[in-house]
Amino acid sequence: MRCNNKTRFSRTAALSVAAFVFCFALAGAAPDANGFGDKKACEKGYRALRKGDYQEAEKIFRDLLGKDAKDLEARLGLSYTLLKQRSLQGAYDNAARVIMLDPLSARGHALLGAAILAAGEFRLSVEEFRTALALNENEALAVAGLAMVDFYENRLQAAMPGLRRAANLDPNEPDFVFNLGQAAARSERYKEAADSLETYLKVAPEVKNRDAIREKIRELRKKIAVS
Repeated sequence: MRCNNKTRFSRTAALSVAAFVFCFALAGAAPDANGFGDKKACEKGYRALRKGDYQEAEKIFRDLLGKDAKDLEARLGLSYTLLKQRSLQGAYDNAARVIMLDPLSARGHALLGAAILAAGEFRLSVEEFRTALALNENEALAVAGLAMVDFYENRLQAAMPGLRRAANLDPNEPDFVFNLGQAAARSERYKEAADSLETYLKVAPEVKNRDAIREKIRELRKKIAVS
């Protein structure tokens, strides 16, 4: 089943690259204002997302898209919400639809890359992350994505600067802070690891293994004391 999913992602990712080139030639610029709908409702969706209320966030974004299927901000929000819920195909499809309308959407390419990376397709994800950063060098999700590829492939020295930068660009994104803590611990940067995990506990809306993480922090603090 996993192999079938990876094959499907590989095919759809390849198609998205072709679609990007085609749409770029046709568009030449970002879409007009009707691509962005109810800002207040979108902000409400993102607040729900930050609180970890993914079902509410998904409902808000889907309601917005029911009113206007070309609301790009709502579709980006829906893509990110689905990514958080590990609904990878939905996250991918919605990000791809944004890129079809706006091939210059850095966030769209970053979300596409994140969905592909979560499916285990490292090489294809790198292409999307690099495209996102070419469009916006401060797209935190793309910065984090490239760094996580380095982390997964055991290039810790290369991963650390990107993970730090992602956490600085978006300090309220729990995943970025947690990943920095994990990489720092593996790199034997115990203070940075402990501090990052402490921050994670503060910014994460819901942590099921909070006690285990607190124990990990205590272990890291002990290592600092003896090093």
